[in-house]
Amino acid sequence: MLFYFFFIHFIKLDKDLALWCSAQFTALLASIVLFCMIRSGFPLCLRYVFSIVIGVSIIIFTFQWEILFVIVLSSFGFAYTTIFKGSHPGWFLVLCMGYLSCFHVYQMIFDDPKYKLDISSLLMILVMKITYSYYCLFEDIHVKKSSSRPFPSFFAYMSFCLNFHSLFTGPCFSYTYYEDFIQGHYYNGKERLAYQPQPWLACCHRSVFVFVSTLVILFVSPFVPYKRIIEDEFYSEHSFLWQIFYIIISMQVVRHKYYFAWTLGELINNAAGFGFNGFDENGHAKWDALRNIEVVNFEMSQNVPQAIRNWNITANTWLHKVCYEQVRTHKIMKTMMLSAFWHGFYPGYYFIFINSAVIIQLTKQFRKHVRPIFLQSSYLKFCYDVVSWVFKTSIMNYMAAYFILLSFDICWRMIVSHYFIIFLLFEFFLFAVFAVLDARSKKSK
Repeated sequence: MLFYFFFIHFIKLDKDLALWCSAQFTALLASIVLFCMIRSGFPLCLRYVFSIVIGVSIIIFTFQWEILFVIVLSSFGFAYTTIFKGSHPGWFLVLCMGYLSCFHVYQMIFDDPKYKLDISSLLMILVMKITYSYYCLFEDIHVKKSSSRPFPSFFAYMSFCLNFHSLFTGPCFSYTYYEDFIQGHYYNGKERLAYQPQPWLACCHRSVFVFVSTLVILFVSPFVPYKRIIEDEFYSEHSFLWQIFYIIISMQVVRHKYYFAWTLGELINNAAGFGFNGFDENGHAKWDALRNIEVVNFEMSQNVPQAIRNWNITANTWLHKVCYEQVRTHKIMKTMMLSAFWHGFYPGYYFIFINSAVIIQLTKQFRKHVRPIFLQSSYLKFCYDVVSWVFKTSIMNYMAAYFILLSFDICWRMIVSHYFIIFLLFEFFLFAVFAVLDARSKKSK
């Protein structure tokens, strides 16, 4: 309540954002307590109780009676995994996604498409965790033939589902990884450590990113509000190039809200001692096993596929496990469609994910056939890298507007007003690739 009072009366956040921030900073304090409990050797049952009680308290404070929906899905996950242990996980994914889609449909019918804190955000994270764990279990039993661990008790599984440090922003992780953490087991590769590594340096790094993103949100966002894009004056009073430039800049600023949320989520997990990933070549502990975002790698990546690999990383891991590895044809498009379905049914999601699938395919072909031409000299390569970075940043920021605006009418108006510029770029990619292939075929003849 103290955090909520601070965010409402001093920071002047609206109710939903104040609730979200209060929940996350409460979780941050609780993470430090949990780290001390594990370090001090508290009984495992008390660690489970602490994680569940704090998690349930946060959900009740934020969503009141809607916690029942979270408990139902968690209980279903335990029951299905217990009864059908070893069966193909596809049906489990379908049932969980069907349950989640009911809440997405409800949100579309009764809520505004603008930001609103609703229970579907928690259910999205929970669906990721329980389905990813089931797929890992299926793989251990039928592929690796190495399922030697006893199946978790209901109490332990509820701790995995309802733990406070992964409620709002994840990340996605398997039950076995969570079990090692809550029992105080840390591994450098396959070697179990005899001590608990210290996460405080990693926490300081995360805190810096959180602070910088906070400054951008508070002091830069008011100068380039993305809501101007939906105004009639935006299209009637400004030139085509100015509109494109404004969208790119405003989405660049909006992105810091995701940097803030995901990095804060990483900070919460690291503060609990969760996310250890061995040591680097200098002997320093790595706490990047649960990274949601690699900010520097994302911003400096030279193409769209590379950028996507560094964005919402654990969700990408989940999508790769439950979809990309399971299908045989049109892997990228099917994976992107599942991602859109997981996010909801607003048209903006399908605009961005379908376009992303197409541009990933075209970018791969472009790099395969056209890029070698520019590798003949360091100057040409430098020019190619700069142009690629500018194009990647511009196209991703422009398409991000679909994700933020969501509504079909608004997205379609933007597309038409800008003369289908995305589709013209697709045609350019195809023309360049086919031109190079045609020139090579003539040369070979």
